[in-house]
Amino acid sequence: VKRLRNARARELLIATDLPIAEVGRQVGYLDPFYFSRQFHSVNGTSPSEFRQGYRRESTSPAAAG
Repeated sequence: VKRLRNARARELLIATDLPIAEVGRQVGYLDPFYFSRQFHSVNGTSPSEFRQGYRRESTSPAAAG
């Protein structure tokens, strides 16, 4: 269940501009700090770092070419 929630959270972090706390709520975590800890335990990075890293990669010149 934790991996499924995290998979959906990754989708929301990539596809939306929802605040991190709202992403957590949408995938079933009422406490944003608990969501962040659970996300980090599965993905090895925080939700905000994941979002920033994904956006950095998708806007880099190498990704566009």
